[in-house]
Amino acid sequence: MKINNWKLEKSNIPFVMLGFGMLIIHLLLPVPTGDDIHFSSVPDGIFDFLYFKSRYVNWSSRIFLDFLVVTILHLPYIVWRIVNTVIFVLLGVSISNMFVRKNKLILNWFIVFLLLIYPYREISDAGWVTTTMIYLWPLTSGLIAMTIIRKLLINLKVSRNEYILASVLLVYSTNFEILSVILLTIFLILVIYQLKQRKINWYIFSCFVLCICSTIFSIGSPGTIQRRNVELRWFVDFDKISLIEKLEIGLSSTFSHYIFDFSLLFLILSILIFISIRIKYEDFLIRIFSTIPLFMTLFWGVILTFLSPFLPNLSSLDPEITKYGFITLNNYSENGNYLVLIILYVTAYLIPMLIFLVFGNIRKSIIPVGIILLGFISRIVLSFSPTIWASGKRTFFFLSVSIIICSVILIENLLNSVSEKFIENFVFAVGVVALLSYLNLVISL
Repeated sequence: MKINNWKLEKSNIPFVMLGFGMLIIHLLLPVPTGDDIHFSSVPDGIFDFLYFKSRYVNWSSRIFLDFLVVTILHLPYIVWRIVNTVIFVLLGVSISNMFVRKNKLILNWFIVFLLLIYPYREISDAGWVTTTMIYLWPLTSGLIAMTIIRKLLINLKVSRNEYILASVLLVYSTNFEILSVILLTIFLILVIYQLKQRKINWYIFSCFVLCICSTIFSIGSPGTIQRRNVELRWFVDFDKISLIEKLEIGLSSTFSHYIFDFSLLFLILSILIFISIRIKYEDFLIRIFSTIPLFMTLFWGVILTFLSPFLPNLSSLDPEITKYGFITLNNYSENGNYLVLIILYVTAYLIPMLIFLVFGNIRKSIIPVGIILLGFISRIVLSFSPTIWASGKRTFFFLSVSIIICSVILIENLLNSVSEKFIENFVFAVGVVALLSYLNLVISL
């Protein structure tokens, strides 16, 4: 399947169905809301150069992202509804192109089901149009660009148009500072690898330089400093708490979102890790470790929820994170809070470790482990921002997509150990959950 020659093959049918399903959702979404109203009210639209200059100087370095948001919001809303549907489908197609090599039909259905399970409302915090264009569009652009980079790495021919497309998409995606750092990390690893091989690809090196420039541009933007000063209103004593406390807030808020608050995506990832480890290893201790993420998410997300009405005392086991994390001046002497932290951090630590064990060596595990770690970092980096709470759940988007990608890699790896019928049954079960999740979203709109 090629980026510039996408055909309606049998394996692409899942993405066509995803497109129809998401178009229905988009036709029902209320727009404009939140920041959509602000961007749609820019008097002269894309020709209001004073507005964009002001944004750069006083608020953000995301000039390309802002420009496109303003452009779309000055067009009929049906344009965004259609284009955003296409972008969402392209996210799935990009994941398939990057990570699926066999049994494409069933695994593409799996990708579609995971995308439907994703709690779509999480990327509506700042308005449906603005949030999707700031988070979904740059990430999808980056993934499409990386599919072209992958062709270079495996010595496939890349056309001039693909070079141009990848360059434009990288410039766009790296205008989001978090993605800029993520892509910089990826290209740094690629450049180091190629230096060791004594074989440098000029285009990959130029992409590395582009990421460096984009990161410097974001950090050096006068609006970045000004914005932080303004954002302190969301967390007025943020600068008074220590670095350790900030990291605890970032780590705890990130891990608890998937473990204590319950996430279907994290549950599916935990099940795949559990199955993979159980098949690969006979060691009792390793098998026990593989049950911990699955047990923790089931206990706090399912068992505690259903049993609490019948056993009220169980509710005391449900940890509540505060604005200052789990450990505060008011509760630092209570041992139970430290136990919560240990459970949370051990569970989170086990995820990359168990994924490494699934593949058994660095060469095979570096991609899935790297993806999940970059996903965690994309959220934990907010430890250093006073908007860690004010930014809402949209900040988990990159981590959720990394969980989806790792789940796809794990299930494809399982094809080497279990029957195709087992995979089909598993994907069918995930599909039932996806259908219920989709219907719930439609009804709630």
